[in-house]
Formats: sequence, C-alpha cells, structure tokens
Amino acid sequence: IDAARKMVILTRLAFGMNVDLADVDTVGIRGIAPRDMEVAEQLKYVVKLVGTAEEKNGSVAVSVGPVLLPKYHPMAGVNNENNAVFVTGAAAGETMYYGPGAGELPTATSVVSDIITVAKNSKLGTNGNAFNSYQHDTKQTSPDDIFSKYYMRIVMDDKTGTFLKLTQIFAEAGVGFDKILQEPLDDYTATVVVVTHVTSKAQLEQAISRVELEPQMQMQAKYQVVEG
Repeated sequence: IDAARKMVILTRLAFGMNVDLADVDTVGIRGIAPRDMEVAEQLKYVVKLVGTAEEKNGSVAVSVGPVLLPKYHPMAGVNNENNAVFVTGAAAGETMYYGPGAGELPTATSVVSDIITVAKNSKLGTNGNAFNSYQHDTKQTSPDDIFSKYYMRIVMDDKTGTFLKLTQIFAEAGVGFDKILQEPLDDYTATVVVVTHVTSKAQLEQAISRVELEPQMQMQAKYQVVEG
C-alpha cells in the first residue's frame, strides 16, 4: 500500500495525471512462495517489489507488485532499507535515484528538509500553492495496450494431454512461451513454470481465465518480467 501511494504521487509528478489509489493494480509480497524465488534464481532473475507508471498515447498504466528483474538490471541490486526510482525519459534516457528509505537519520533528514521548506515558503508567502501545476486529463491505458513478459507457475495433473491442453489455451489467446520448466511434484501432479513472450495484459488475462476453469490445472503464481 505504501508503494502504491508513492506511485500515485509519482504519476502526478511525471505525467500530470491524478490516479486514484483504487485504480492502482496492487499486489503485495506475502504470496511469494520459496519455490518462485528458487526458480527466479535459476532463470537468473531476482524478485523485487516494483511500482510502475507508464504513459502511452495520453493514457497511463499504474501498478505495484512483485516483478522478476534480470540480475544485471540496476534495480536488482536495491536491497535492505534502500529504495530506488528508475526513470526512462525521451531525452535523458535511463536514470536512477537511489538511497535509504528508512532509518533514524534518513527520516530525520527528510523531516528537517520539509520544515525548512515550509519556513522558506512562509517567508516568501508561497505556502498553499499546488506542489505541482503540471496537469493532464487522466486516462487509464486499456489492457490491450499494456505489454510485458510474464512468469507463471502452474500445478497440473501429470498425465498425457494435460500440457498440450495448456499450450492450446495460451496459443488460442495469442500468448507464446519464451521459457518452460516442468518437474514432477508427486506421483500424480507436476509443476510447470513458463515465461511468456511479450504479450498484452488482455491476452494474458484471457488465457488465465480459461486455465482457472480447467479442473486439472491450478494457477499458483503470476508475476511481471522485466527485460533490459
């Protein structure tokens, strides 16, 4: 929730759009299973809680959730109490702002900075002004226009034809597989991990809705995957 509130503020600053907290697609880290951490390591990813705001053709998509980042990504090394803001700009390219997000001295520094700002604005007579006047009409990006790769872990009956059925479901939704891992879970079931090619959120949701109707398949995890 804290990260989602930060994304509301950052979306306002970056794109001038007022997104409601309820409109931020928010997933926490409590549901991450140890197995997903192990598979991410095997595939050379790390799992981080990431808030994303992306503008496209005058609309914005905002989300918060666990994301698989390649180990060479700058945000993959953000650990412990540290936070980072990673920005991709049309002119500046990729930049990252990094530092402590908690602790006595970092918090005290921010509080004192705010007090000094209030005192300065009181002296100048500028208190009460909007912190940011940059504004655009707020428009949510359609799921058809939100694209990413995705990681999914599915438990299914380990019998002939079940995996074929899974691939058919995703193929009919237009979702292709980049990586596939399958291993027995017990004598009757298997765990299948797939990383998709870049696909739209709408296509993925269509495939998942059909998987959830299949009694021999159980979706265990779904996370966004960032490349580059």
